[in-house]
Amino acid sequence: MLATLSAGGSKTFNFNNIDMQLRKCCNHLYLLKGVEEELTKHCRTEEDLFKKMLEGSGKMILLDKFIDKYRSDKHKMLVFSQFKGMIDVIKEYLIIKGIRYEILTGSISS
Repeated sequence: MLATLSAGGSKTFNFNNIDMQLRKCCNHLYLLKGVEEELTKHCRTEEDLFKKMLEGSGKMILLDKFIDKYRSDKHKMLVFSQFKGMIDVIKEYLIIKGIRYEILTGSISS
């Protein structure tokens, strides 16, 4: 596991880099370099890709359950993430589900 996490970084052992890689793992596996391609290489359909996206993170599974619940009750949701990459994964998820969304990041002008 340590070799996988440090593969994207320099050869020197760096706790900060390992910490960041572990934080990415906790959010979604697709945030790690090359993992999405590896996990989805045997997917044949859009449904398979969608399942892999959900399976890549417990947070995505929970989000999927919350979204189904809140949509049925006609509520809105606010989702926060420190990682722009995670916001991109959630955006892709919402597009697949056909859910309208707005993104607020530091790069969005008012």
